[in-house]
Amino acid sequence: IQHFCIGMVERSEDVLLEFGIEPDARTAVEIRETMLSSLILTDMMKSLERYLLDNAEEIRRLLSQSPKRLVAETKQIIDREYASELTLQTLAKRLNVNYSYLSRLIKKETGVNFTDMLWECRIEAAKVKLLKDDLKAYEIAYAVGFKDSAHFSMLFKKMAGCTPSEYKRQSGGKLQ
Repeated sequence: IQHFCIGMVERSEDVLLEFGIEPDARTAVEIRETMLSSLILTDMMKSLERYLLDNAEEIRRLLSQSPKRLVAETKQIIDREYASELTLQTLAKRLNVNYSYLSRLIKKETGVNFTDMLWECRIEAAKVKLLKDDLKAYEIAYAVGFKDSAHFSMLFKKMAGCTPSEYKRQSGGKLQ
């Protein structure tokens, strides 16, 4: 039974490695010592169960950091906070990941980079504000998070195919 339990420990370590988690060397030695020194079956089984549950938690923690979840959370934060001063670095810090990794992940999963994703959200919000609010284009630019109204107008024209004022005129100034 001891050898069977050590086999379970080894298989568990293999699974951790498959997930890219390096098993802790000290813990690996301790669980083996516990398995070999246990004379009472229930003690051995409790130790093995605790070890396997800890490993399962490690895997759960890793999966909670899955790429799709991180990108979805990134989109949610952008959708909620597009008007604030969002940067890839601050967002990555909030999500507890490396900003370079998050950048590559966003590009891989969505086909666009973080900045383009943020700008697209801001432009969509600007379209709504153009039709809903009686504000000038530069006021809307600042309201949706742009620091430079000229940059906003250039991006708006690039993404919407017309200037903000043309957009408002073409839409009849009404929210669709």
